[in-house]
Amino acid sequence: MLRTFFGSLLIYCFWLNINCIGQSNPIQITEIGTPFIDVYPPEQYGAHSQNWDIIQDVDGLMYFANTSGLLIFDGYTWRKINNPNGNTVRSLCMCDGRIYVGMTGEVGYLEPNDQGLLGFVSIKNRIPEKDQNFKALFTAKCADGYVYFQSSYDLFIYNISKDEFTIEHNAAGYLDLIEEESTIYVWKSGDGLRAFDGYASRMVLSDE
Repeated sequence: MLRTFFGSLLIYCFWLNINCIGQSNPIQITEIGTPFIDVYPPEQYGAHSQNWDIIQDVDGLMYFANTSGLLIFDGYTWRKINNPNGNTVRSLCMCDGRIYVGMTGEVGYLEPNDQGLLGFVSIKNRIPEKDQNFKALFTAKCADGYVYFQSSYDLFIYNISKDEFTIEHNAAGYLDLIEEESTIYVWKSGDGLRAFDGYASRMVLSDE
């Protein structure tokens, strides 16, 4: 998302520059400045220096998947949400206003408590017991009522309405998940690029 945003911004600036040059009375830039960029060191936000994922909710709050946990920033103050056993948070996505969280050995979502403060709710127990010993969930994506979490060798597909997981295992491994126009794409090593619609998938590009 951030790459797309900055790409769009650069394209817009390039177009604006060309458009101004082409005018008979080009716009004169009279002020030179620097962009409004704030830098927050780990000492200020109170967590590890590694941030793995970032998303923004409908209210403008920023969420950071950090090695030390999950961080929330409202533009003024930072808050850290406690999670089971201090697991590293690796991936975030939002579906119908709810934030889903992929960790190392844990998975769940955020939900406000009686005081209105967001807390972590685990859904790991919805995963079959034999598949619960997983490592980092590197990527999380949402589409059409399903949330997809990708680890090195497993794809965890969570059906929100049924509150259940289906697991796709691949001994050769999975690469990054991508969401494009409500379709989830994943590279399945030894097989190829597959597009998912719920639990079902179809081949897009063979690995042969």
